Amino acid sequence: MFVNLPIVITVAAVWHDDLMPPLPTPDLHGLPEDATIAVPVPAEGLTVHRLLEHEAPSERDFEPNLTRSQAKLRGVPELLRVSVSHWLEHAQAVRASERPACFVARLQLSADGFLRVALTEQMAKGHVDVWAHPQELLGAVVDVVRDRKRP
Repeated sequence: MFVNLPIVITVAAVWHDDLMPPLPTPDLHGLPEDATIAVPVPAEGLTVHRLLEHEAPSERDFEPNLTRSQAKLRGVPELLRVSVSHWLEHAQAVRASERPACFVARLQLSADGFLRVALTEQMAKGHVDVWAHPQELLGAVVDVVRDRKRP
């Protein structure tokens, strides 16, 4: 009955080891590789990158975009359906784009507030899911860069 449900653990500790990824990974905690570990933004903050629809970011760019039915058809757990995809590096976001030219916002997330983040690399290396109010994410945009997908 509960076989395919994602495992979620909220960790209050801050991630400081420079040799480790900026966010905890399931393998380091003896969890299944598809476990999701949602944590507050580290005390030093976190830079992430988000693909946008247009050059000027809007709240709509930071809203989850799958309906429950779409998520069910694609096999996306409810927890991840309500998150917003980001990337740790600009180039990772560009590679994930389905368009030849794209707009990538750089966000500087701060530790204050109710933001939660999780390294969810099942999709691809550097993928981060973020749970936050769209206004908070829009306010964290530092800049937007137009880029072209490399062949």
